[in-house]
Amino acid sequence: MRGILTGFAITAVVCVVFGERCRQVSDCVLTSCPNSTTSHIECSHEVCTCVANPRDCTTFSDCSGVLCHDRDRTAHCVDHRCQCI
Repeated sequence: MRGILTGFAITAVVCVVFGERCRQVSDCVLTSCPNSTTSHIECSHEVCTCVANPRDCTTFSDCSGVLCHDRDRTAHCVDHRCQCI
């Protein structure tokens, strides 16, 4: 049992370390997002990443619960869209 768990842990680390590299979104041919209606692929820091689609908003509170990819950014309502700034 411990061997199986170790194998899963090593596989997870290898997948994270060797994510698909990119310079632009068109380079992301192997990456797919689990739900294409709520997320899309972006090239972020030269790694293909699934990012949540922008949410419509009218006030700041409409963006509560929106998670930003970069930890130093927070979601704000700008031009009626929740954007991470």
